[in-house]
Amino acid sequence: MSKKRKIVIAEDELPIRAYIEKLVSQRKDFKIVGSAKDGLELQKILSENTIDIALLDIDLPIKNTLEVLSEIDNLPLIIFITSYDKYAAKAYELGVIDYILKPFDENRFHSALNRAVNFLNIKTETKNDLIDYLWLKTGEKILPVPISEIRYFEADNKYTNLFSEKKRYRVCKSLSHIYNLVDKQEFIQVHRKYVIRKSMIKQIEPLFNGNHLAILHDNSKIPISRTHFKTIKDNII
Repeated sequence: MSKKRKIVIAEDELPIRAYIEKLVSQRKDFKIVGSAKDGLELQKILSENTIDIALLDIDLPIKNTLEVLSEIDNLPLIIFITSYDKYAAKAYELGVIDYILKPFDENRFHSALNRAVNFLNIKTETKNDLIDYLWLKTGEKILPVPISEIRYFEADNKYTNLFSEKKRYRVCKSLSHIYNLVDKQEFIQVHRKYVIRKSMIKQIEPLFNGNHLAILHDNSKIPISRTHFKTIKDNII
């Protein structure tokens, strides 16, 4: 039996949300984990569950969808369902798998879901293909940066900064994208903006409000968020 993909739905208009739920329920390969009517509910569902696919309206009340997504570390595959095409460019910058304009029919909806499932299947088949290098464009040259030299990664909008012993590199890839490609036995995410090589951590110091600070062997200081500290305790401490 094929694995059921976990879905979250976010739509503030009840009839449309009910219609989307009905279409998803027609498929035996999906399970609806949560259904949100505003941005705060969406954020709570994404923070507390591992989601495969998110079906999202962009203009959610209370908290905008794009704002919610910017605060989530490991994003699911995103399919936007909206009445406006003005967000399309921004959406594809986030790496959405599809962008459905309302009104839409069943065929268009299921086509988007099929695309997402195909992508997830390919990702599952290749998940053990970890990278040894990141390729960095410098002028007219494209040079390999060995992952073995990197001490930590830092998110910088849609870019990621790579810190080695002597240099800082900048690549046009998101932190979440890079983290999916590196060996989790060697690296750990400690904050939505930081991924650290485990062997580089010299000590961890407590701060106020449940936050912590990682002191690296080169004396770099990296914040550890409350949400990631439990993972660090389970994997390192």
